[in-house]
Amino acid sequence: MDLSDTERDAYDTAIMWSESGADGICIRLSSEGDAPMVAMICAVTGLPLILEGDPGAVSAAASAVQDSVLILVGAESDGHVTVHCASSCDDASGSGKDMVMFGYSVLGELKRYRSKGLKGDECCKSPAIADIRGSTEDPLEEAMHGLEAMLCGADMIVMSSSMAADMCRFQGEELADL
Repeated sequence: MDLSDTERDAYDTAIMWSESGADGICIRLSSEGDAPMVAMICAVTGLPLILEGDPGAVSAAASAVQDSVLILVGAESDGHVTVHCASSCDDASGSGKDMVMFGYSVLGELKRYRSKGLKGDECCKSPAIADIRGSTEDPLEEAMHGLEAMLCGADMIVMSSSMAADMCRFQGEELADL
């Protein structure tokens, strides 16, 4: 969700994701003025938030939110999980961050990162996020990309379509035999 949209759209979108069963919401911030909306979304949905965008905006929003799980991309803040956006396995393994984020175009690197971690490389054992937003406009194709990310070892997947997220959740549970 991009907060550069009108505030009402952002609020309604957050409620929609919450009601559709999302495990969290990813919000792209563009200014420090977005902090009150982030705090409101957090209070209303109760969901963990991934905050990304301008580092000053991310830090301001993190300061405005209390008693919530926040994952910060592109900023540092005490007491919050920080994420490194990786373009390669080697870049990810040396990040020193709590989590690593891979885009859809580098899922092969996520697979390499996971393989190195399974072989004992301590630098490749951080949780990984796969960001597949924008990989396609088609919800079915986005769901297939989400499944591909799961099979590459993603711990979390950021998606843009609630229909694709539902399909991925269902197929993931089937694969895990839950």
